[in-house]
Amino acid sequence: MQKALNRWFPGEWRYNKGAVVLDSLVPDFININGRKAVIEVFGNYWHRPDEIAQKRRRYRRLGFQCVAVWEKDFNSDPELLRQGVESL
Repeated sequence: MQKALNRWFPGEWRYNKGAVVLDSLVPDFININGRKAVIEVFGNYWHRPDEIAQKRRRYRRLGFQCVAVWEKDFNSDPELLRQGVESL
């Protein structure tokens, strides 16, 4: 996913590796180009669909926009990530 983000949005996104924690939330990717935006990657094994709305609300309260991407969707159509990020 990082390779795709670098190709489409060079210098804008970094894999977080747990370095940034926002009110106990650890986003998967964080914008490093001055925008308050994060990307959360949801895997079928680890996450439930109802978590997306919950996390988005929490990020919104902190002033962050959040793109949520399901792992299975990215694997079948990486363009969904691009479209989601472009919609921010």
